[in-house]
Formats: sequence, structure tokens, C-alpha cells
Amino acid sequence: MSIQERSYLDLAVRAAIQAPSADNTQPLRYKWDGQYLSIFYDARRVAGRTFGPDHPATLLSVGCVAENLKQLMSNLNFEFQYEINEITGTSGDEPYFRCVIPVGFLEDGSQTGIQSIPLFNRHTNRLPYSREPLT
Repeated sequence: MSIQERSYLDLAVRAAIQAPSADNTQPLRYKWDGQYLSIFYDARRVAGRTFGPDHPATLLSVGCVAENLKQLMSNLNFEFQYEINEITGTSGDEPYFRCVIPVGFLEDGSQTGIQSIPLFNRHTNRLPYSREPLT
């Protein structure tokens, strides 16, 4: 795959990891099985260091990932197909949800095509507050 080509999976992972999370902890991990991208709590990496798997802050992070993926699929003209799990434990062994990611590449395969997706044009201003507008 050339640098200019972008698979739908590449875009989905990029959309997922760009989702905001409480204190920017990024408490999730992702698993691809060839059809589904599954979203899990990353217990090995963040347990005991940040919010737990059933904490509202973590669940909001999960919701942000789902929204980013939904927006991406909409922009690519695909239906957002997903399955939600009820989380009953704290081990991170069960995904919060999983969604279908199409196999293939953007039609034009160019960076211009990627930049035409509004999700990838967002920016979070993390600069100190200023009364002057951003330019």
C-alpha cells in the first residue's frame, strides 16, 4: 500500500483514536477481526491509573469513539452497523461495542480525499485562554 492509499480500516482507527477522552487518558484498545472493529477497555494499560471501565468518564469516551465512527461511515456513504454489549465486569475482556468496517480503499486514494472528510479537519485548541480570536 502506498502512502497515498488509505483503507477504510486505517480511517476507522484514525477516527477512533482521535475521539476525545476524559483527561485525554485514551483508555480504550481496538481489535480488528477482518470484519469488525471491536472497542475494549484497556485494563492492562490503564487500570488503576485512570477511570474504571464502567465510570461515566470512560463511557463518555466510548460514546465519542462511536460518534466518530458513525460520522466517518456517514461521510463514506456507508451505514454504521454496530452491536453494543452490556459490560458486566472490569477485566476488559468484553468489547463495549463492535462495528462493521468495509474492506477496501478510498476511491481516489489521495490525501485530498481524506481531507474532504470533516472529521479529520477538526482541531482542539489547547492553548491558554485568550480574548483574541484564533486566526
